[in-house]
Amino acid sequence: MTSRAAIVEFEGDKIYMTGKLLLTDTPNANGITYTRECVETALAKYNEKNVPIYGTLSNTKIGEFMPSVKLAEVATQTVSTRMTDEGLEARVVILDTPRGKLLSNIIKQAPHTSLGFNTSCIGEVKEGIVTEATLIGFSVVEANKLV
Repeated sequence: MTSRAAIVEFEGDKIYMTGKLLLTDTPNANGITYTRECVETALAKYNEKNVPIYGTLSNTKIGEFMPSVKLAEVATQTVSTRMTDEGLEARVVILDTPRGKLLSNIIKQAPHTSLGFNTSCIGEVKEGIVTEATLIGFSVVEANKLV
């Protein structure tokens, strides 16, 4: 199985994490498979907006009318995204927000903690295959709790 643990890098006073947001053509822990075509289309739609994908330290919440990330909970944002052979990968920077400071402290004080990303999407699933998806955000979680 492919590791989904993110790599942590320190550059000056910033901390970056690089890891997989979504694996393609492989069932996740929920038994759902995102096809490569679906993820590429979702990424292209998100890139048209020209805004970063925000990350939290908890599951992304779905709003009453429009899915969204609670800005008060934001800890990270994407710096770059790219498709690899395995799926969608992102490089994120930890922000100077209350949640970002908490994440920075966890990384600094418990450097052996393995972290990764759980991605939140909405879309259509037919027989366990995601046929259409919209990227909403992602959560930084312990790597052993990834779905």
